[in-house]
Amino acid sequence: MWRFLRIRKDRVILLAAVGLAVCAGLAALGYWYFVSPTKLTVAVGPRDGVEHGLIAAYGEALVERKRDIRLRIVGFDDVKASAEALQRGKVDLAVVRPDVLLPTNSATVAILREEALVVVAPAANKIADFAGLEKKRLGVVSHHDADLPVIGSVLRHYDLASPNLTLVPLDVAGVAEAFSSKRVDALAFVAPPVSREAGEIMRPVLVASAGKVSVIPVDEAEALALKMPALSAATVPVGSLAGRPKLPTEEIKTIAVSYRLMART
Repeated sequence: MWRFLRIRKDRVILLAAVGLAVCAGLAALGYWYFVSPTKLTVAVGPRDGVEHGLIAAYGEALVERKRDIRLRIVGFDDVKASAEALQRGKVDLAVVRPDVLLPTNSATVAILREEALVVVAPAANKIADFAGLEKKRLGVVSHHDADLPVIGSVLRHYDLASPNLTLVPLDVAGVAEAFSSKRVDALAFVAPPVSREAGEIMRPVLVASAGKVSVIPVDEAEALALKMPALSAATVPVGSLAGRPKLPTEEIKTIAVSYRLMART
């Protein structure tokens, strides 16, 4: 009888020990779950773009400041591929450009930057507005495959599709020669006004025109933005394109595209 009671008591102690161990494990797991950082996957394209560096720097700042969020960046070839990854639910966040592809299962967290449509011409060509581009040759410098469709959309709004206007694709290295040889009358590009990209493009234009350049406004920017929700009205600040001479000399209305950080809903 005593032996039976002793064996039973040992079993109770063993079961109690196992129960305590399980409870301790669950408590530790719960603590780890609530205390460990939330891990989010971010799709970014292109891999070597400005946004990739920006998101990487933000992720490092979260670690340094011991925030409860960690970012894992997944690189893609372009913003269309990163938007598709968010649309398919493969990632939690993505950098997208709405005029390229706007995922329907997500919401905007932040606008990372805006790129403005800038159209310039030597002052001697006397092009003061978009109507003045009719029957002219417009050079186009693009950094992204989606830049040409944006420029084309704005031109069609002013009925400047071919044959009313001739588009001449250029790279930055060919801008000065295109103006000096009279192959183009004006130049269009999409870039942040205060940026290295805009400065590199404006430099040969200034050289080719002896520093006398006109920045052409998009007079109906607000109406155009309403017509095309992926675009937005923007202002190019005084002096943002060049310092000497100061260009533009006054604020210029134009159209912009945005790079956004979007989260899956």
